[in-house]
Amino acid sequence: MLHDDGFELIATTGVAVNPIKRSMKLIKPTWVNYMLAAQKQSR
Repeated sequence: MLHDDGFELIATTGVAVNPIKRSMKLIKPTWVNYMLAAQKQSR
């Protein structure tokens, strides 16, 4: 049980790392665009 749980945990974390990195790459440009748009509106 413990060995299987540890293996599942490693497998899920290993799989989850890539989508998180992808989402961060997608979120950063959109966040920058949002901040630029907010500055334009404040002017």
